[in-house]
Amino acid sequence: MRLFARGRHVCAWLISGPHRGKQACPEVRVSGRSLSLLQSNTPNPACQAITILNNRTSNDTECQRCGACCLKGGPGLHEADASLFHGPEALELSFVVTFRAGEPVHDQVRGRIAPLEREMLKLRPLPGATACAHYNHKARACALYQRRPLECRTLSCRDTSALAEMYDKARLRRSDLLPQGHPVLAVMAEHEALVPVARIAGLAAAFLAGGPQAKKAEEELTRMALCDQAFRQKLTQLANIGPEYHDFFFGRDASALFAAAGLSLRPDARLGFRVQPDPLCTAPLWRT
Repeated sequence: MRLFARGRHVCAWLISGPHRGKQACPEVRVSGRSLSLLQSNTPNPACQAITILNNRTSNDTECQRCGACCLKGGPGLHEADASLFHGPEALELSFVVTFRAGEPVHDQVRGRIAPLEREMLKLRPLPGATACAHYNHKARACALYQRRPLECRTLSCRDTSALAEMYDKARLRRSDLLPQGHPVLAVMAEHEALVPVARIAGLAAAFLAGGPQAKKAEEELTRMALCDQAFRQKLTQLANIGPEYHDFFFGRDASALFAAAGLSLRPDARLGFRVQPDPLCTAPLWRT
């Protein structure tokens, strides 16, 4: 996907309704090229990877291409990875998912779930899986190997100290991949203000606890869910930016964020959404 700052543009008012002018959005060109998701018929690749790891000897000095790291998910992106999104072989932004500041993630270095201090971009996994979308299970190969992200180039499974050292430094941001001053940045900022991810855990706790604050918390959570939905719908309608790109521009949607806090969203004819405790969640990942 290529975004250009020319002509009239969709702006922060995008959430409130269509523009009255003849051109309601920035020029958006979606590349016809798409990187194929590499699938495999290899049974139980994770088990296969574990077997290879267990069979290593202390004299192994080269990567065994077991895929253990790739199967755990796509890498976080750093400023050095910005070049992946430029040039004739540029990656589509649809391959990137944004984790917003305050969102709980698994800190691989510290081995615990903690809220992010600043936003983090990651290469997304295959649909319905955890493996990186660029990993070929059958060939045990990476489709991006020659220009793989910095974390992939840094990682050595025998000594992870180098990765630990750079893990949370110089992380790539959404604004690094968009033209300076592009109006979509204003839309993203408004989304951040109206759907503040850092408030979700506290509101969820108040709602689940019941009591006098539960109703107010439910109303605010419902408003946030409806607002998040409206931003995504308008981005498609007015800027012709499809749903496959929304997790880059706005991060994970409200249903995914609420699920981490032990909540689920159900459609409601009157309210649009109804917030309720997730009956399948016994231990929320996200607590105050």
